Amino acid sequence: MDFYNSINSLNSSKSNLWKKKLNLLTIIHRIDLLLNLSQKQKADTTSSPCEDLTTIYEIESEITSLRPRGSPGEKRIS
Repeated sequence: MDFYNSINSLNSSKSNLWKKKLNLLTIIHRIDLLLNLSQKQKADTTSSPCEDLTTIYEIESEITSLRPRGSPGEKRIS
């Protein structure tokens, strides 16, 4: 019986690792998209410094919203 319990426990751990990996890949992809958007806006010479600052806050907000609850870095940077 212990053998089956340990296998179930191992499968559960694997599943949790895959979920964490998927979440991390999603976060990396979203950051990449946001950085590309930011670079496109920088290339646009009509944007003002205020718009650039807004973009930075939007990127920070997106990153913060993607963090899993209870993670060590959950506090917002001010």
